[in-house]
Amino acid sequence: MAGCRLRLALPVLAVLVCSGLWFWARVQYSRFLCPPNGVCPDQWGLVAWTDYTPPALQIAGALNVPIASFAAPLYRLMQASTPSRELLLWELAIVVQWFVIGWALDKRGARQSNRTPLRVIGGVVGCLFALFLLVVNMPMFHVGIVYKTASVLWALALLRYFGQFLRKPPMVILGGSQLRV
Repeated sequence: MAGCRLRLALPVLAVLVCSGLWFWARVQYSRFLCPPNGVCPDQWGLVAWTDYTPPALQIAGALNVPIASFAAPLYRLMQASTPSRELLLWELAIVVQWFVIGWALDKRGARQSNRTPLRVIGGVVGCLFALFLLVVNMPMFHVGIVYKTASVLWALALLRYFGQFLRKPPMVILGGSQLRV
């Protein structure tokens, strides 16, 4: 069980942190919408909304840029009309994302697989996804510098990880014969 610590711990931690940030962002959003205490008059109902993205939601998005890019615009998650199933899908996607990251971290240092056509395709698709994140997130007007910086860092991390899929594994020379490790 020691080998799968991060693939179990990271999703749980990510969901707890992102849920806390989302609830905090709901408070920030309602206080922005109806100052000073966040309670809107009854006649407003579901009519009142804004494209303001609270800093707590931007931080939650920055921690999960690959997922948040598909949830754009982020301010939509603050509105009362957002269906619960959409928020649940967002949390489920965060679990999957951090499980994969934990799995990759748990197996770091392991022997690199041979370069197969499927690995090359995965590497190309992963690198294109990293570039997609930059193209989608850089022109967003409703997020701040923290989210955009996180987008660049996520893209660099994804390019580094998926770029390994495109390299040949190192050669080892044993007794005059060459073996791929």
